[in-house]
Amino acid sequence: MKTHNRTDRIIEKDEINSQPNFDDFKYKYMFSFLCDVIPDRKNERLLIKNEDARKVARPGVLYVFVVDNKLIKVGSSTTSFRERVQSYNCGKEKYRRKHGTCSTTNYLALQTFLRWNQPVKVYAFFPKEIEIYVLGEKQKIATPAKNFEKKILTELKEEGKLPILCTQK
Repeated sequence: MKTHNRTDRIIEKDEINSQPNFDDFKYKYMFSFLCDVIPDRKNERLLIKNEDARKVARPGVLYVFVVDNKLIKVGSSTTSFRERVQSYNCGKEKYRRKHGTCSTTNYLALQTFLRWNQPVKVYAFFPKEIEIYVLGEKQKIATPAKNFEKKILTELKEEGKLPILCTQK
């Protein structure tokens, strides 16, 4: 298999030692526990456990992955976190070998978590809904979580603290 991206290298568990502590994360106060993500090595996938069913199904989420109190990923999804995990589960080895094109982020996250074989804590923030008028009809939409993600990642990058599972350059 050809590798064209830095995320083709699976991260070793000891590499998180240099990651920022979640307790020191300046935006920690915005996030609340969402679920645990559990590696299922036998079936090469991630499972959601200990979740608030309503919240994991809610679209427009900003989330962080935490392992051993280390902040290792800041991400967002316009869909629900449950759907985001389904996307991570597309990062299978066979898909990578056969097509070479599955998302490098999905591949990196899935294969890294399977290698570490330990639960990952997920904390989430759901941006406030705003009201807009579309052709005279009032609609509620969530403020895009992506805007929050970009701001946080820009700040972390400027501080030299970009989490190890964030594939942004």
